[in-house]
Amino acid sequence: MFPISGMAGGHLVNPRRFDPQVLADLTGVDEGQLGLLLDSYLGNQYKVRARLEVASGRGEAASTHRDPGSGPDVDGIERMAHRLKGAARSIGADALVSCCERLETAARSHSADIDELLTAALAEMDELERAIQAYLDAGPTRA
Repeated sequence: MFPISGMAGGHLVNPRRFDPQVLADLTGVDEGQLGLLLDSYLGNQYKVRARLEVASGRGEAASTHRDPGSGPDVDGIERMAHRLKGAARSIGADALVSCCERLETAARSHSADIDELLTAALAEMDELERAIQAYLDAGPTRA
């Protein structure tokens, strides 16, 4: 079984990044199924990240999907920030939820802060991915 909280592979799970217990409580799954759900979360996060990069004009995919002079697709950024916020909330990733709330609000109001907030959200996504991967790599605990 995967550790629900506390230690994972000898390392403390950073509760600021995510809380596996939130996902377990939300879904009612046992510890053995958490790894599958977290792996699915990561797959979804990769897709949302790619869409955020396209909407913002960043990344390799943006050059093939967006007109270079068109500026960011703020509606697309708002939609993806909202989607990511909900997914992050489901795993107790409070720091990413906060980043997404700020990004969603900035996109809705066409704020000049969008680029800075997007950079912060992408960095938090990277940190969360590392935390989840470390948790998954720790593998099942021995009872």
